[in-house]
Amino acid sequence: MMTDRIDDKLCSTRLSTLLNAVKVPLIIGIVIIHSNLDALLPDTTAGRQAGFFCEYFSNYLCRACVPVFFIISGYLFFANIPRFDLATYKAKLRRRATTLLIPYLIWNIIGLLLLCVKASPLLQHHFPQYADLHLTPISILGGFWWLRALGVPDILPYDGPLWFIRNLIVLVIATPAIHIGLRYLRWWFPALLLVLELLGLGIFNGLLYFTVGAAATSISPRHLLRPLGHPLPWVTSWLLFALVMQCFNAYESAPSWGVTILATINVAFGLMSFMSVTSCHLLPVYDTPLFKLLRGSVFFIFAVHGLYSTLVRRIFFNLLPPTTIGYIGAYLSTIIILLASSLLVYLLITRISPRLASLLSGGRATIQSMQITS
Repeated sequence: MMTDRIDDKLCSTRLSTLLNAVKVPLIIGIVIIHSNLDALLPDTTAGRQAGFFCEYFSNYLCRACVPVFFIISGYLFFANIPRFDLATYKAKLRRRATTLLIPYLIWNIIGLLLLCVKASPLLQHHFPQYADLHLTPISILGGFWWLRALGVPDILPYDGPLWFIRNLIVLVIATPAIHIGLRYLRWWFPALLLVLELLGLGIFNGLLYFTVGAAATSISPRHLLRPLGHPLPWVTSWLLFALVMQCFNAYESAPSWGVTILATINVAFGLMSFMSVTSCHLLPVYDTPLFKLLRGSVFFIFAVHGLYSTLVRRIFFNLLPPTTIGYIGAYLSTIIILLASSLLVYLLITRISPRLASLLSGGRATIQSMQITS
């Protein structure tokens, strides 16, 4: 009995460490999503060939990253809660105000300022979509939810990638309802949400996967870790399945429920691939200075790269030759530059003001990552 309790504690610690470490490859996947050249590629042979390559990684393979982030968020919110009562709920809300709400507001204020610069007469011809902004106090506040409030046909906030944080804040507020659903329906609750998704009646983007993560807290860490073996079978299955999904979606008559099923399976393969790769190859370097830096910078990279990803894409698209290799080179260069420059800015800010870096990262900028720059 004592040995079992020790083993359970070790498994719990390992799972917690694993969930912290897996965010590093996940943020790389997020940057890959936002490096897609799809909107810039011409309808030529070279454009279509490069488009197939970019779509595979950005629109299919790495599309699993955001749902996996929702799963992890749901698990971490409900893990180790002996009793979900009002006091626990309030404590969780106070913590999320620091880690989610405050950095969400700060980064979107930065995004609003950049939007005003893009809409200025000097740069307006480069950003025609912002030519007719409706800037009123109400519309400016509405832009913190989505840009449609300003007359822009976009469902994203000022800092586009932070739609995930926006939705996560809503889900955190709704956790009492999620708790009730799981208490009385258990795993039937996420199953019901999946059925609604298949019927095209999804309630809220992220609710299904956040609830799956919350439901997973009913499983012991030992059993959650058990399927993780060598990553090769998981990664191979994920790579092949993403290709199947891309080919399936190429048919215009593909039913929406079929797309949803394939996307859900793709998330499952992506989750197991990320977890197994992290378990085998990243946990051994978890406490190294470089990996501590990367762990501390995840939220910062998530928030900052979307503010200038469009600019970087355009620069490399116009810089390299209009060939298949040139377009793919522009795509890969965008990924590398976005990751490297975001990390460099993070390093500079930690050197100048560690407190500011922590604030912009929702308190996630660790002491260890700050010490690297000193």
